Amino acid sequence: MSTSHMVELMKTSSWALLPPTDILHKIQDLYEYNHDLSTSTDERKLFTDVLPEDVYDYELMPVCTPDRLPVHVSGRCYKYPDRNRPRIRSTVHACFVLRISTPGH
Repeated sequence: MSTSHMVELMKTSSWALLPPTDILHKIQDLYEYNHDLSTSTDERKLFTDVLPEDVYDYELMPVCTPDRLPVHVSGRCYKYPDRNRPRIRSTVHACFVLRISTPGH
């Protein structure tokens, strides 16, 4: 799958990158902490304080019609819910990945 094809699938919300569950929990906790009405602006945390810049592993997840969205990687075709799909390793921050994976961002 070419990078431009992957970008197009992201733009059309056909698929998304999903961070691991532990990372999702950290992002949820950060969101709740920063949006708590008792937390002053000065006390809010930056996302990089909770999740430093690093290489993250993501799961490739189809957003709609997963049965029609095969993924081709290195000459092999993966169809959802094939649990042997390759993970995507990237330096793109998990908070940014969630933001761009949200429809209507």
